[in-house]
Amino acid sequence: SMRQKKKILTIVSAVLVTTLFVVLPFVKAAATSTGAVDMLRLYNPNTGEHFYTADVVEKDTLISYGWKYEGIGWIAPTKSNTPVYRLYNPNAGDHHYTTDWSERYALKRLGWNDEGIGWYSDDDKSVPLYREFNPNVATGTHNYTTNQSEHNSLVSLGWVDEGIGWYGLKETPVPKIESQVIYNENDVKITAKEIVKNGNGWDVNFFIENNTNSNLSIYPYAYAINGLMARDGAYVMDCDVAAGKKANASLRIKESLLKQYGITEVRCVDLLMKVYDKDNYSKSFYTDQIELKTNLYNGGHDPLSGKKLFNDEDIRIDFLSRDGNAFNYAVTNTTGKLVSFSFEDLSINDYTNSKTDYNLYSVEILNNCKIVATVTVSDEFLSDNDIKEIEKIEWNLKIRPYDDYFNDNKVGPIIHKVK
Repeated sequence: SMRQKKKILTIVSAVLVTTLFVVLPFVKAAATSTGAVDMLRLYNPNTGEHFYTADVVEKDTLISYGWKYEGIGWIAPTKSNTPVYRLYNPNAGDHHYTTDWSERYALKRLGWNDEGIGWYSDDDKSVPLYREFNPNVATGTHNYTTNQSEHNSLVSLGWVDEGIGWYGLKETPVPKIESQVIYNENDVKITAKEIVKNGNGWDVNFFIENNTNSNLSIYPYAYAINGLMARDGAYVMDCDVAAGKKANASLRIKESLLKQYGITEVRCVDLLMKVYDKDNYSKSFYTDQIELKTNLYNGGHDPLSGKKLFNDEDIRIDFLSRDGNAFNYAVTNTTGKLVSFSFEDLSINDYTNSKTDYNLYSVEILNNCKIVATVTVSDEFLSDNDIKEIEKIEWNLKIRPYDDYFNDNKVGPIIHKVK
């Protein structure tokens, strides 16, 4: 179209002007399992160019050369059907970004360096990035912004409104907690200070005061996000505090956990911590279950339910989904305390599976929380028992309170009729 040709011609005019620009190795926006990446916006006060990147190293290098960091411009998906191409003019030191393959091709023929895919546009068209063109300069000719007021202001100053360049994702709500003492007994005081973003996960930061005469180690024996249990407490925070000393510690909420449950915002964190004497492991104690509510808390936990298989006053089991020969079940604990459970006497089509699956053995679950338990039936087991089609899965559930090791309770049988 005539309008598109005009865009290309105005970009090409920048070739005639040479300005200082530091050429850096281009690092594409790194994909993350949560599907989003922060796009960083910088401004060159000497040339008037705005520059956009997901690479923190590139951002920091440009800042060292005098560029001004203007924060996060928008959030991009890490993959979509609409790539945004990044091109560089080696003569003018200017960058251009476009989703239009023909515009990209035309600029390459005119000597622009094709730097590949810079990021992706949101196919759901959630947040528009407005594109403006300044006809009065030869470098820094284009600006892109999600801010409607900025867009309108530039247009009123003579910039040409070129519509929408691409789309970003909606911004994820930021959880916050008030600083609060969550435990103050046995000469140990634990304060929850804040929750902060860490990559594509979150850190809950604690301040721990050890007023005992013992060297202590403290870790989350069990924790849940939005009522959905994690299994890696000892690995996400393990804090040593010497006798009479203090320490800062962080509970890492990993992006893999958020992805597993499809968690898009952290509304509450339930946890129960274990404290033990490093020099005498038998000397230990637990905190009560603690619930940290963020500003996003809406009064409940995330739903995780399916076809009900078992339900009494204390335990509920739902069938969620099947992935090949892996069957996913939700186990909900309403006993009033932390318990551990084990799948026992597991059988498939009435054939007993005697091999222990440690993912189904002694699994902790906090009160009013849920966890996904997966029964995986191996091809070897099916072959050994000449099972052509899985028709029934059956097991008993052994439940043990965390504070009473010898008080087991067995419920069942739980029967899942697959067909």
